[in-house]
Amino acid sequence: MPIDTSLEHGVFGPEATAAMGEAFDAACKELHDVGQLQMVRKVVARRIIAAARLGELDPVRLRTAALSWIANVARSFALNELQPPSYQSSLAIRSITFDPRRYSVSGFRRVFEDVGGKVVKKLWPALVTPDYAPYIAQIANVDCVLSGLAGSNPVKFMRAYADLGFKARIPMIAVWTAMDDALLRSIGDEAVGVVSAHWYSADFESPANNRFRSAMQKDYNALPGGYSAGLYIAGQCIEAALQVLGDKADDRKALAETLHQVSLTDTPRGSVRFDRYGNVVGDVFIRKCERKNGQLVNTVIKRYPNVSQFWTYDEKAFLANPVYARDYPPAKNLEP
Repeated sequence: MPIDTSLEHGVFGPEATAAMGEAFDAACKELHDVGQLQMVRKVVARRIIAAARLGELDPVRLRTAALSWIANVARSFALNELQPPSYQSSLAIRSITFDPRRYSVSGFRRVFEDVGGKVVKKLWPALVTPDYAPYIAQIANVDCVLSGLAGSNPVKFMRAYADLGFKARIPMIAVWTAMDDALLRSIGDEAVGVVSAHWYSADFESPANNRFRSAMQKDYNALPGGYSAGLYIAGQCIEAALQVLGDKADDRKALAETLHQVSLTDTPRGSVRFDRYGNVVGDVFIRKCERKNGQLVNTVIKRYPNVSQFWTYDEKAFLANPVYARDYPPAKNLEP
Protein backbone atom coordinates (compact mmCIF):
# COMPACT_ATOMS: atom_id res chain seq x y z
CA MET A 1 0.00 0.00 0.00
CA PRO A 2 1.68 3.27 -1.08
CA ILE A 3 1.93 6.08 1.43
CA ASP A 4 -0.60 8.85 0.91
CA THR A 5 1.14 12.19 0.48
CA SER A 6 -1.85 13.96 -1.06
CA LEU A 7 -2.19 16.23 1.95
CA GLU A 8 1.39 17.41 1.73
CA HIS A 9 0.69 20.02 -0.97
CA GLY A 10 3.08 18.56 -3.51
CA VAL A 11 6.25 19.00 -1.45
CA PHE A 12 7.49 15.53 -2.44
CA GLY A 13 8.63 14.51 -5.90
CA PRO A 14 8.31 11.03 -7.42
CA GLU A 15 11.63 9.75 -6.01
CA ALA A 16 10.83 10.93 -2.51
CA THR A 17 7.35 9.45 -2.66
CA ALA A 18 8.78 6.13 -3.83
CA ALA A 19 11.29 6.09 -0.95
CA MET A 20 8.57 6.91 1.56
CA GLY A 21 6.34 4.18 0.15
CA GLU A 22 9.15 1.65 0.41
CA ALA A 23 9.80 2.65 4.02
CA PHE A 24 6.09 2.53 4.85
CA ASP A 25 5.65 -0.98 3.45
CA ALA A 26 8.80 -2.23 5.21
CA ALA A 27 7.79 -0.75 8.57
CA CYS A 28 4.27 -2.16 8.43
CA LYS A 29 5.60 -5.56 7.38
CA GLU A 30 8.00 -5.61 10.30
CA LEU A 31 5.14 -4.90 12.68
CA HIS A 32 3.39 -8.07 11.45
CA ASP A 33 -0.32 -8.17 12.41
CA VAL A 34 -0.03 -4.92 14.35
CA GLY A 35 1.09 -3.26 11.14
CA GLN A 36 -2.30 -3.96 9.57
CA LEU A 37 -4.18 -1.87 12.13
CA GLN A 38 -5.37 1.39 10.62
CA MET A 39 -4.34 3.42 13.67
CA VAL A 40 -0.81 2.02 13.57
CA ARG A 41 -0.49 2.56 9.82
CA LYS A 42 -1.47 6.19 10.26
CA VAL A 43 1.19 6.68 12.93
CA VAL A 44 3.82 5.01 10.74
CA ALA A 45 2.84 7.21 7.78
CA ARG A 46 2.95 10.39 9.83
CA ARG A 47 6.39 9.62 11.19
CA ILE A 48 7.76 8.86 7.76
CA ILE A 49 6.29 12.07 6.33
CA ALA A 50 7.67 14.10 9.24
CA ALA A 51 11.16 12.66 8.73
CA ALA A 52 10.98 13.21 4.98
CA ARG A 53 9.96 16.83 5.46
CA LEU A 54 13.19 17.27 7.43
CA GLY A 55 15.15 16.04 4.43
CA GLU A 56 15.55 12.32 5.20
CA LEU A 57 14.86 10.33 2.02
CA ASP A 58 16.76 7.10 2.64
CA PRO A 59 14.15 4.29 2.85
CA VAL A 60 16.02 2.43 5.58
CA ARG A 61 16.33 5.50 7.77
CA LEU A 62 12.73 6.48 7.12
CA ARG A 63 11.62 3.02 8.19
CA THR A 64 13.77 3.33 11.33
CA ALA A 65 12.24 6.74 12.08
CA ALA A 66 8.79 5.18 11.89
CA LEU A 67 9.74 2.40 14.27
CA SER A 68 11.95 4.41 16.64
CA TRP A 69 9.09 4.88 19.08
CA ILE A 70 9.63 1.30 20.25
CA ALA A 71 13.20 1.96 21.29
CA ASN A 72 12.00 2.62 24.83
CA VAL A 73 12.09 -1.13 25.40
CA ALA A 74 15.75 -0.60 26.35
CA ARG A 75 14.52 0.74 29.68
CA SER A 76 12.65 -2.49 30.24
CA PHE A 77 15.83 -4.43 29.46
CA ALA A 78 17.66 -2.61 32.24
CA LEU A 79 14.92 -3.34 34.76
CA ASN A 80 15.68 -7.07 34.58
CA GLU A 81 19.21 -6.85 35.92
CA LEU A 82 18.06 -5.40 39.22
CA GLN A 83 15.54 -8.03 40.25
CA PRO A 84 16.49 -9.99 43.39
CA PRO A 85 16.86 -13.75 42.89
CA SER A 86 13.46 -14.33 44.53
CA TYR A 87 11.85 -12.48 41.60
CA GLN A 88 13.44 -14.73 39.02
CA SER A 89 11.10 -17.66 39.54
CA SER A 90 7.83 -16.58 37.99
CA LEU A 91 6.09 -13.35 37.07
CA ALA A 92 2.75 -12.09 35.84
CA ILE A 93 2.63 -9.25 33.33
CA ARG A 94 -0.33 -6.93 33.05
CA SER A 95 -0.46 -4.16 30.50
CA ILE A 96 -3.09 -2.17 28.64
CA THR A 97 -3.85 -3.15 25.06
CA PHE A 98 -1.93 -0.18 23.66
CA ASP A 99 0.89 -1.04 21.28
CA PRO A 100 3.84 0.95 22.73
CA ARG A 101 3.23 -0.67 26.14
CA ARG A 102 3.21 -4.09 24.50
CA TYR A 103 6.67 -3.39 23.12
CA SER A 104 7.98 -2.37 26.54
CA VAL A 105 6.68 -5.44 28.35
CA SER A 106 7.77 -7.75 25.52
CA GLY A 107 11.27 -6.33 25.71
CA PHE A 108 11.23 -6.91 29.45
CA ARG A 109 9.91 -10.44 28.99
CA ARG A 110 12.69 -11.34 26.59
CA VAL A 111 15.47 -10.39 28.99
CA PHE A 112 13.63 -11.73 32.04
CA GLU A 113 13.36 -15.18 30.51
CA ASP A 114 16.87 -15.00 29.02
CA VAL A 115 18.26 -14.72 32.56
CA GLY A 116 16.19 -17.63 33.86
CA GLY A 117 12.84 -16.14 34.88
CA LYS A 118 9.45 -17.38 33.74
CA VAL A 119 6.51 -15.25 32.67
CA VAL A 120 3.53 -17.44 33.51
CA LYS A 121 0.64 -15.06 32.82
CA LYS A 122 -0.11 -12.04 30.63
CA LEU A 123 -3.19 -9.90 31.24
CA TRP A 124 -4.29 -7.23 28.75
CA PRO A 125 -7.08 -5.00 30.11
CA ALA A 126 -8.64 -2.42 27.81
CA LEU A 127 -7.18 1.07 27.52
CA VAL A 128 -9.92 2.39 29.83
CA THR A 129 -10.78 -0.15 32.54
CA PRO A 130 -13.08 1.01 35.36
CA ASP A 131 -12.50 -2.00 37.64
CA TYR A 132 -9.25 -3.95 37.87
CA ALA A 133 -10.46 -6.48 40.45
CA PRO A 134 -11.34 -9.16 37.85
CA TYR A 135 -7.81 -8.95 36.46
CA ILE A 136 -6.08 -8.87 39.83
CA ALA A 137 -8.06 -11.94 40.88
CA GLN A 138 -6.30 -13.91 38.14
CA ILE A 139 -2.85 -13.29 39.65
CA ALA A 140 -1.66 -16.29 41.64
CA ASN A 141 1.46 -18.35 42.30
CA VAL A 142 3.91 -15.70 41.12
CA ASP A 143 6.83 -13.96 42.79
CA CYS A 144 6.34 -10.58 41.16
CA VAL A 145 4.01 -8.53 38.92
CA LEU A 146 5.07 -6.17 36.15
CA SER A 147 2.75 -3.24 35.47
CA GLY A 148 2.82 -1.84 31.95
CA LEU A 149 0.02 0.65 32.51
CA ALA A 150 -0.15 4.31 31.56
CA GLY A 151 -2.35 7.39 31.96
CA SER A 152 -4.69 7.23 34.96
CA ASN A 153 -4.74 3.43 34.88
CA PRO A 154 -1.75 2.93 37.24
CA VAL A 155 -3.53 4.95 39.94
CA LYS A 156 -6.65 2.80 39.82
CA PHE A 157 -4.71 -0.43 39.51
CA MET A 158 -2.33 0.18 42.43
CA ARG A 159 -5.16 1.18 44.72
CA ALA A 160 -7.11 -1.95 43.88
CA TYR A 161 -3.95 -4.06 44.14
CA ALA A 162 -3.35 -2.79 47.68
CA ASP A 163 -7.01 -2.90 48.75
CA LEU A 164 -7.26 -6.55 47.72
CA GLY A 165 -4.21 -7.44 49.80
CA PHE A 166 -1.82 -8.18 46.95
CA LYS A 167 0.70 -5.44 47.72
CA ALA A 168 1.65 -7.13 51.00
CA ARG A 169 2.16 -10.50 49.29
CA ILE A 170 3.47 -9.95 45.75
CA PRO A 171 6.01 -7.20 44.91
CA MET A 172 5.39 -4.99 41.88
CA ILE A 173 7.78 -3.62 39.27
CA ALA A 174 6.78 -1.24 36.50
CA VAL A 175 7.55 0.42 33.18
CA TRP A 176 8.15 4.15 33.44
CA THR A 177 4.63 5.29 32.52
CA ALA A 178 3.21 3.40 35.47
CA MET A 179 5.48 5.23 37.92
CA ASP A 180 6.22 8.55 36.22
CA ASP A 181 7.37 11.20 38.69
CA ALA A 182 4.55 13.54 37.67
CA LEU A 183 2.05 10.81 38.58
CA LEU A 184 3.21 10.42 42.17
CA ARG A 185 1.09 13.24 43.57
CA SER A 186 -2.01 11.26 42.53
CA ILE A 187 -0.87 8.06 44.27
CA GLY A 188 -0.71 7.07 47.92
CA ASP A 189 1.38 4.63 49.93
CA GLU A 190 0.25 1.81 47.66
CA ALA A 191 3.12 2.90 45.39
CA VAL A 192 5.80 2.66 48.09
CA GLY A 193 8.33 -0.03 47.22
CA VAL A 194 7.53 -0.24 43.50
CA VAL A 195 10.69 -0.50 41.38
CA SER A 196 10.66 1.02 37.88
CA ALA A 197 12.99 1.83 34.99
CA HIS A 198 13.10 5.18 33.23
CA TRP A 199 15.48 7.27 31.16
CA TYR A 200 14.63 10.21 33.43
CA SER A 201 14.30 10.71 37.17
CA ALA A 202 13.46 13.89 39.04
CA ASP A 203 15.67 12.46 41.81
CA PHE A 204 18.76 12.49 39.56
CA GLU A 205 21.29 14.95 40.96
CA SER A 206 23.01 17.06 38.33
CA PRO A 207 23.24 20.81 37.70
CA ALA A 208 21.05 20.53 34.58
CA ASN A 209 18.35 18.48 36.26
CA ASN A 210 18.41 20.64 39.38
CA ARG A 211 17.75 23.72 37.24
CA PHE A 212 15.01 21.98 35.27
CA ARG A 213 13.30 20.54 38.35
CA SER A 214 13.40 23.87 40.20
CA ALA A 215 11.97 25.74 37.22
CA MET A 216 9.13 23.24 36.81
CA GLN A 217 8.25 23.44 40.48
CA LYS A 218 8.40 27.24 40.45
CA ASP A 219 6.39 27.75 37.26
CA TYR A 220 3.92 24.86 37.49
CA ASN A 221 4.12 23.64 41.10
CA ALA A 222 4.73 20.15 39.75
CA LEU A 223 7.48 17.56 39.86
CA PRO A 224 8.62 16.96 36.27
CA GLY A 225 8.23 13.53 34.73
CA GLY A 226 9.21 11.88 31.50
CA TYR A 227 6.77 13.75 29.28
CA SER A 228 7.95 17.23 30.24
CA ALA A 229 11.61 16.17 30.43
CA GLY A 230 11.39 14.54 27.02
CA LEU A 231 10.02 17.67 25.38
CA TYR A 232 12.63 19.84 27.10
CA ILE A 233 15.50 17.60 25.96
CA ALA A 234 14.10 17.49 22.44
CA GLY A 235 14.23 21.29 22.47
CA GLN A 236 17.85 21.16 23.62
CA CYS A 237 18.72 18.87 20.69
CA ILE A 238 17.02 21.17 18.20
CA GLU A 239 18.74 24.20 19.70
CA ALA A 240 22.12 22.49 19.44
CA ALA A 241 21.53 21.66 15.77
CA LEU A 242 20.40 25.21 14.99
CA GLN A 243 23.50 26.64 16.62
CA VAL A 244 25.69 24.50 14.40
CA LEU A 245 23.82 25.40 11.20
CA GLY A 246 23.41 29.11 11.82
CA ASP A 247 21.86 30.77 8.77
CA LYS A 248 21.64 27.37 6.99
CA ALA A 249 19.00 26.09 9.40
CA ASP A 250 16.32 26.20 6.70
CA ASP A 251 18.14 23.43 4.78
CA ARG A 252 16.01 20.42 5.70
CA LYS A 253 18.56 17.80 4.75
CA ALA A 254 21.36 19.56 6.62
CA LEU A 255 19.12 19.95 9.68
CA ALA A 256 18.24 16.24 9.69
CA GLU A 257 21.89 15.23 9.35
CA THR A 258 22.99 17.66 12.06
CA LEU A 259 20.33 16.39 14.46
CA HIS A 260 21.73 12.88 14.02
CA GLN A 261 25.15 14.19 15.07
CA VAL A 262 23.98 16.02 18.20
CA SER A 263 25.76 14.95 21.38
CA LEU A 264 24.91 16.68 24.66
CA THR A 265 26.16 16.28 28.21
CA ASP A 266 24.14 18.95 30.03
CA THR A 267 20.54 17.65 29.88
CA PRO A 268 18.16 16.75 32.73
CA ARG A 269 18.74 13.05 32.03
CA GLY A 270 22.50 13.30 31.59
CA SER A 271 24.40 12.64 28.37
CA VAL A 272 22.45 12.20 25.13
CA ARG A 273 23.60 11.17 21.67
CA PHE A 274 22.12 9.24 18.76
CA ASP A 275 23.09 5.98 17.08
CA ARG A 276 23.37 5.63 13.33
CA TYR A 277 19.68 4.79 13.13
CA GLY A 278 18.63 7.98 14.88
CA ASN A 279 17.70 6.31 18.17
CA VAL A 280 18.82 7.92 21.39
CA VAL A 281 21.68 6.55 23.50
CA GLY A 282 21.68 7.67 27.12
CA ASP A 283 21.47 6.67 30.76
CA VAL A 284 18.67 4.59 32.24
CA PHE A 285 17.71 4.89 35.90
CA ILE A 286 16.30 2.19 38.16
CA ARG A 287 14.14 3.85 40.80
CA LYS A 288 12.40 2.68 43.95
CA CYS A 289 9.39 4.60 45.19
CA GLU A 290 9.79 5.88 48.75
CA ARG A 291 8.16 8.43 51.00
CA LYS A 292 10.54 11.21 52.02
CA ASN A 293 9.58 14.29 54.00
CA GLY A 294 5.94 13.40 53.54
CA GLN A 295 6.13 13.11 49.74
CA LEU A 296 6.50 10.19 47.36
CA VAL A 297 9.73 10.15 45.36
CA ASN A 298 11.34 7.71 42.94
CA THR A 299 14.77 7.30 44.50
CA VAL A 300 17.52 6.31 42.06
CA ILE A 301 19.06 3.02 43.19
CA LYS A 302 20.97 2.14 40.01
CA ARG A 303 22.14 4.01 36.92
CA TYR A 304 23.05 2.33 33.64
CA PRO A 305 25.19 4.56 31.39
CA ASN A 306 24.94 4.78 27.60
CA VAL A 307 22.05 2.38 27.06
CA SER A 308 21.15 1.87 23.39
CA GLN A 309 18.08 0.33 21.81
CA PHE A 310 20.02 -2.95 21.55
CA TRP A 311 20.82 -3.30 25.27
CA THR A 312 23.57 -5.98 25.38
CA TYR A 313 22.35 -7.84 22.31
CA ASP A 314 24.27 -8.04 19.04
CA GLU A 315 23.02 -5.25 16.76
CA LYS A 316 22.86 -7.36 13.60
CA ALA A 317 21.04 -10.22 15.30
CA PHE A 318 18.67 -7.81 17.04
CA LEU A 319 17.64 -6.11 13.80
CA ALA A 320 17.15 -9.47 12.09
CA ASN A 321 14.38 -10.35 14.55
CA PRO A 322 10.78 -9.13 14.33
CA VAL A 323 9.75 -6.00 16.21
CA TYR A 324 8.58 -6.61 19.78
CA ALA A 325 4.85 -7.20 19.90
CA ARG A 326 2.17 -8.72 22.05
CA ASP A 327 3.13 -12.23 20.91
CA TYR A 328 6.81 -11.74 20.14
CA PRO A 329 9.05 -13.10 21.51
CA PRO A 330 6.90 -16.24 21.81
CA ALA A 331 5.75 -16.99 25.36
CA LYS A 332 7.22 -20.30 26.51
CA ASN A 333 6.01 -20.60 30.09
CA LEU A 334 2.39 -19.38 30.18
CA GLU A 335 0.09 -21.25 32.54
CA PRO A 336 -3.72 -21.48 32.36
